[in-house]
Amino acid sequence: MGALTFYTTQSCRPGTIAYYKKGSEGSVVLCPEFFYNNADVAQRCFQQDQPSSVIHEMTHVPFIMGTEDYSDYTMRGVQMLPAVSNLGDANTYQFFAQCKPKELLSHKIV
Repeated sequence: MGALTFYTTQSCRPGTIAYYKKGSEGSVVLCPEFFYNNADVAQRCFQQDQPSSVIHEMTHVPFIMGTEDYSDYTMRGVQMLPAVSNLGDANTYQFFAQCKPKELLSHKIV
């Protein structure tokens, strides 16, 4: 198993929040947009935020999951994928991690 490394750079494409540096053992790049135009924690599901962005990029790392971006970064895109593709799609894990806790917290425990 390799080491996961996060670093920042000013040279990102416009609109890019973060990315896994393909070909690297485990490098995730956080762009300025990650810090300035990305919610700390989303108030609702499927809204871009820092924690779900990190989870999304971490799943791309080969020794973690080795996922791809098969869907179009929307929940509808994830739902349209066949099950076998969902297992390899970074957005599937991002949305699950972001929305499942909110769903569980919305139920009253008696």
